[in-house]
Amino acid sequence: SSSSSSSLAEPSHFELALSAEGLNESRLQDVRRSLAGAIEAKLAGAPQVKSYTRQYLQSFSQRKAIFFHHVSKTGGTTLCTCGSLNGCKAPEKNCHESFDRPLWEGGYRRIASPQTCEAMAEYNKGLHITLEGDEN
Repeated sequence: SSSSSSSLAEPSHFELALSAEGLNESRLQDVRRSLAGAIEAKLAGAPQVKSYTRQYLQSFSQRKAIFFHHVSKTGGTTLCTCGSLNGCKAPEKNCHESFDRPLWEGGYRRIASPQTCEAMAEYNKGLHITLEGDEN
């Protein structure tokens, strides 16, 4: 007889997805959302979260660069320090370039600095920067 509710012992959508090799970031996002719903419905627990975490960290470790939004007083300096200690190359001033200064009251970057995400990625690639946070 079949039951309308699943048990933790039955493989779920996210467990089957996690068993696939080479999940990309958008696929991991789908799995993460599915996992969140399963946790909320009490259909998933620590083993499923650990499985997802392993897959996510594997995917994350394959990235060529990390760009993060540095919000004041939320650990950006610590993230920068940890990244540098673990082999990431960052700009010398707290993980952001001098042109990437706070613009809390509005304004624009200097015209000579990268103006788009694509231009910033190329700029960082040219300098072999693998970790950067904006300061806005």
